[in-house]
Amino acid sequence: MSLIRVADGAYPHPPYTFLPEDVKVWAGYLGGHTPHSWTLAEITGARRLVGAWWGIWTSPDRRAIDARDGVADAAGTVARLVELDYPRTDPVFYDVEYTAYFASPSGARAAISAWKRGLAAAGYRNTFAYVPLAAGFDWLAHWTGIRPTSLPAGVVGIQYDHALFNDAYDISVFDTALLGLREGADMALTSADAQTLFDAEVTNPDGGVRQPFAQRLTETETAAKAAASGVARLSAAQAAQQQALDEIKTLLSQLTVPVAGTFTIQGQGTVGGP
Repeated sequence: MSLIRVADGAYPHPPYTFLPEDVKVWAGYLGGHTPHSWTLAEITGARRLVGAWWGIWTSPDRRAIDARDGVADAAGTVARLVELDYPRTDPVFYDVEYTAYFASPSGARAAISAWKRGLAAAGYRNTFAYVPLAAGFDWLAHWTGIRPTSLPAGVVGIQYDHALFNDAYDISVFDTALLGLREGADMALTSADAQTLFDAEVTNPDGGVRQPFAQRLTETETAAKAAASGVARLSAAQAAQQQALDEIKTLLSQLTVPVAGTFTIQGQGTVGGP
């Protein structure tokens, strides 16, 4: 097993020069019960300055959760992933905090399973939960301050220290297998799971209107295709314009007859300068 170090934090902190040199991944929040949902510009900046960015969706906190929460959070997560054009092979995480998990461990596990199945239905299968140490699977919180050298079976990462650099980030080790496609636990998928996800309602961020996820997905994909089409049309127009300019330059070079002879230049002034 090969381990990498990953930083995670609620807010962006460019230029990230405080990070240890071997940290090449930052994990931030997609949405959910979080103080800050990262914008595309912030994510793009982190990818440029750190190397990679992984998304986290946070479940409701300070109460028991169950499968219904997992389905609703899956719909919200997928809607955001689609909006961000998030790679389907990149890992995605479901943050289930201590109070939510221990309010009902069985309910939390049901929520996690429903969330994973929902994301799998939309094509995101590299999914994991962030959970307390006692849960024993996926990404564990275990703040010892000591960097682990190995991971137990069924565990893909351990967050071993927190509130670093004036509470800018926490630090974890992860199995490098996460950089490829690796499925988390509880990934059984049925057509009913997919239908439940696509029927679930999500909030349209443009107007705050609740709408079926399938409708939101269709609108987002249509907008993305329209934007791509606009870029393609602009590129085609620029290419045609460049071709026309090249043709004009060729014609001018053919029409301009070189003049031979001896010439004298007279006058006053300064040669050179700014």
